[in-house]
Amino acid sequence: MTTPPPSRAALWWSALGLATTLVVALVTILDATGDGLLAAHLRSAYPGYTGAQVATAVDLSASILVSVAVLGALVWTTTIALIATRRRGAGVLALVALVLGVTVSLTVILIRDTSGELGFALPISSTLLLPCAAGAVVASLLLRRRRRPAPSER
Repeated sequence: MTTPPPSRAALWWSALGLATTLVVALVTILDATGDGLLAAHLRSAYPGYTGAQVATAVDLSASILVSVAVLGALVWTTTIALIATRRRGAGVLALVALVLGVTVSLTVILIRDTSGELGFALPISSTLLLPCAAGAVVASLLLRRRRRPAPSER
């Protein structure tokens, strides 16, 4: 029995997922290098912080968000390799990655810090869900079952 060729749609959506993950990292890095949303969020949550304390907190926040994106990029790369080499585990990996990606993304979005405010600026942290949308499509493409003809149709 031969393995069917890799789904072009699954490969395309996986590449899109990888691209959106890289965009998430880039947006976070660009925001952290200037006086962006992360800094504004931290200044409003901690009005007593000095500029140096806000900068340190921005660096930490950006490091966490970029680390999540880097892990996501590694998973996307692995998924693309599995699809391209026609491995059966691609669908399972896509599903597990989707569940973990949504869980981590929602945790980052909803977590509260010691001030009672959201831990991360919502416009930045919510970008973590973008690759999850592509992940849902990839998992569904890889895990859908082919309809088998009924015995009477054979």
